[in-house]
Amino acid sequence: MTQKEQEIAIAKALSPDLKLCPIHHSYSCCNRKSLNYTSDLNAMMEPCKLLASKGWRCEANMETDGTWECFFTKPDTNITSGRADATHYGAGDTLALALAEAFLKTLGLWK
Repeated sequence: MTQKEQEIAIAKALSPDLKLCPIHHSYSCCNRKSLNYTSDLNAMMEPCKLLASKGWRCEANMETDGTWECFFTKPDTNITSGRADATHYGAGDTLALALAEAFLKTLGLWK
């Protein structure tokens, strides 16, 4: 998925009634909702809180080469979901990008 596709999918997961603005052809202008999920760690807190409310816990590990591995687990179970592999992201990529992938995979929205 492209970063734009990821951001739209996350926004729709958080606000199912999110609509494309017919005037500006954008999801964020009239809805006043930031779609910077893949580059803004603060913006990714809302999706992480959504999963936390459903019993998921976020795990994020920085590898020795500066890459990120993220996934969600259900405590007291063996369930792990949404693993975003560190090899997909270089040292310059953000944790938010890996969290976005893990979030979408956990919800079954990753394409």
